[in-house]
Amino acid sequence: MRALNNLAMVYRAKGMARQAATLYEASLLMARDLQDSTVELQILQNLGNTYQALHHYAQAITCYEAFLTVYQSHPSAVVDNRTTRRILTQLTTASLAIQDYNRAIIHLQHHLTIACTLGDTRAATALIDELSHCYTALNQARSFRQPESR
Repeated sequence: MRALNNLAMVYRAKGMARQAATLYEASLLMARDLQDSTVELQILQNLGNTYQALHHYAQAITCYEAFLTVYQSHPSAVVDNRTTRRILTQLTTASLAIQDYNRAIIHLQHHLTIACTLGDTRAATALIDELSHCYTALNQARSFRQPESR
């Protein structure tokens, strides 16, 4: 499992992201079979980053959201706030790439809660600005989709 994960990192560093994703997927299956949540979290982050680099945003979102689910369901898993915030940033980026503003808003709000809890006012300000842009884009998308009244 760890060998596959490490080999995947080598492939990704060499620009062979598709091959890396395949190895990460195999490693992830083993981590889940062994119920090793620490390694599973690492692989989910790496796999999400790989899919993000490939512009496979739906798969990246699946990995990052799985990361958050595993982390929340395993209180013994050690993940620092920086990693959680990085995952939330990547989730927002991927969601915006596929114009899923509702999902982006959910993750931005989660990120904002963490920033406020940590007293990170600079990040909180930036996140509020991003939320504003998402709400604007969401409203524009909704009004564009609504049929005209007669």
